[in-house]
Amino acid sequence: MRKDWFAVLLTVVAAAVVALAEEAVQRPPAASDVLTRTVSNLSSSPEPGDVAFQVAMLGAGVPGGEARVEGCAEVPKKSIRILGPTLREALDSITTADPRYRWEVHEGVVNLAPAGGLPALLRVRIDVFDSKDAASTQTAEAYLFGLPEVRKGAAKLGLTQVFAGGALYSVPPGPSPPEKPLSVLLKNVTIQGALNALVRLNKRGVWIYRERRCGTPNTFDFHFTE
Repeated sequence: MRKDWFAVLLTVVAAAVVALAEEAVQRPPAASDVLTRTVSNLSSSPEPGDVAFQVAMLGAGVPGGEARVEGCAEVPKKSIRILGPTLREALDSITTADPRYRWEVHEGVVNLAPAGGLPALLRVRIDVFDSKDAASTQTAEAYLFGLPEVRKGAAKLGLTQVFAGGALYSVPPGPSPPEKPLSVLLKNVTIQGALNALVRLNKRGVWIYRERRCGTPNTFDFHFTE
């Protein structure tokens, strides 16, 4: 009898150890760990301002998200020399060169957004987001932006979704999907939170949201880059 209880105890302890290990793997890294990573692809030449953040994030192998808002006026294109070697130094060099934007870390994901605040559409809250059988971030994004809350939110804000080339509600091409579905299930989350969850699961890559407000229709487009 004592041996049976001992066997049960070992089983319980082993299960607890496995659960703790899985939790440690799933737990996002601390902001300090993310920001001290080295950016491996620094160049002595300046980068175009609208891609500098993506260059830094991909070079550090850290997931991120970028939100940009444009008006009718043509803003002179900035060229930014990304400093390093750490991701924190790279991010600070980007926002110093272009103070219209600021960066923050959300559970291991770095977001770059307008200094005046996140675009309203990305703050829209979703009751449930289920990536279903999506095996790539591109397919999951199509499910996300197809949700009624997102469509209603965009309509309320006077926004129409477009992609490069003007195709409405299309999914841009991306890398070959992994073999297994992403299996993302979130409740009571903002669009920003859902997008961050997708790149966090992927462990790298950047989601990019661009909004253009210049008369009717005002538009937004979205894509992932890895």
